[in-house]
Amino acid sequence: MANVINVIFVILVIILIAFFLFSGGSLINQIGLQPPEARQNNPSDGNGASEPSSEKNAVKTVRIYTANYRAEKQDEEYIEISADYSNTEPVNISGWRLENRDKDYFIIPKGASLPYTAQVNIQGDIKLSPGEKAIIITGKSPFNTSFRPNICAGYFNRLYEFKPRLPEDCPDPDKEAGVSAQNNACFSYLKTLSKCQTPNLSSAPSDVNFACREFVEQRLNYAGCVEAHKNEAEFFSKEWRVYLEQNEEAWSNVRETIKLFDQNSNLIAETSI
Repeated sequence: MANVINVIFVILVIILIAFFLFSGGSLINQIGLQPPEARQNNPSDGNGASEPSSEKNAVKTVRIYTANYRAEKQDEEYIEISADYSNTEPVNISGWRLENRDKDYFIIPKGASLPYTAQVNIQGDIKLSPGEKAIIITGKSPFNTSFRPNICAGYFNRLYEFKPRLPEDCPDPDKEAGVSAQNNACFSYLKTLSKCQTPNLSSAPSDVNFACREFVEQRLNYAGCVEAHKNEAEFFSKEWRVYLEQNEEAWSNVRETIKLFDQNSNLIAETSI
């Protein structure tokens, strides 16, 4: 009887081994284990948890450039951080912190993607798409917010002092939509005007009629420019102006180490001067 049992046991073992070989090891997976090859290829976060493939493939490289760190006034002192062109998605830098050699740290705030003066601006996360940069100014914002410039932002240069100066990419006055409906006297007047500048109509030639003056008042200013061009593909700049709102300099003019950490205190970038 014992011999019969042993024979049956051996047969069962042979059947089980044959089943495993022909199933490609699926039995192991069915009982919650993995073959050694799978365990070796499954990345870990250091605590035994496997890393999601989306996180593994999401490259987020950010670089620090010292730019104008030697300025002696906080409103003129700035550095730049740039998102690498090789990144696969935008990098949200709001909540990240910059740290100097003395371990003083400065939190990168939120900002307004479409800024206006003399009003409360809606705040959102500052995200740098591949190739975009943020100019990080140590001092205070001229109108109380970090912001993303656009092709109309050059109008702000007439109201505030920016370091560095905002680009003046506004459309030429004589090329604005609606110019074709104006008479020759108006067209000639518009050609004399500088872009990103609201003209003083009191000094306009006498032959500039009411329709032309109305066009100038409605279109040749920041709000009018935004309304006319905000839906264009190249409306927004590829940079942000970020203000740390400090009353004194953040970076040493002699020796300095600038570090950038993300929201989880991971060191993202570092540069020494």
